[in-house]
Amino acid sequence: MQHQINEAIQDVSGVYVRYPTKLAAIATALSAANQILQVLQGEKPPYIVNPEVWNKFQDF
Repeated sequence: MQHQINEAIQDVSGVYVRYPTKLAAIATALSAANQILQVLQGEKPPYIVNPEVWNKFQDF
């Protein structure tokens, strides 16, 4: 199960991360999924690595 969770996160994020517990992996996956949903609904997610991209995305 842990391996499948890590693969799913890697598929979405494009990076490989090893988590100390299943709960940490699930929490990260849920947070990422929630932020993806926020973007698709036109809302600004709380954690943006590059804020300038959001402004360009809004103009798109």
